[in-house]
Amino acid sequence: MKWVTVSLLHAAVALSLSAHDGAALYAKCANCHGDQGEKRSFERFRFAVIGGQSATRLENDMIAYKEARRNKYGMGALMKAQLTAYSDADLKILAEYISTLR
Repeated sequence: MKWVTVSLLHAAVALSLSAHDGAALYAKCANCHGDQGEKRSFERFRFAVIGGQSATRLENDMIAYKEARRNKYGMGALMKAQLTAYSDADLKILAEYISTLR
C-alpha cells in the first residue's frame, strides 16, 4: 500500500512539473502559431507573429484574451476558449517561453 501512495505522489509531482513547463504549455499554441511562434495565419484565420515578443506584452495580451477584453483579428472568442484552462501562473510561464522563440 505504501508503494502505491509513493507512486501516486511521484506521478502528481511529475504532472505538476510538466504542466508548468513552458514548452509543454506551448504545445497547444503551436498548432496555430507555429513551432517558433512565427505563423501569421492558419487556414482562414489571421494573427500576429508572437515568437520573440516581450514576455510582459505576451502575458498582458493573453490575460486580456482570457478575460474577453481583447479581440484582435476577431480571434477573441477562440483565444478565450484556448486560454481558459490556463492559470495566471501558467500564462506567465507561457509568456516567458514564447518570448524566447525566434
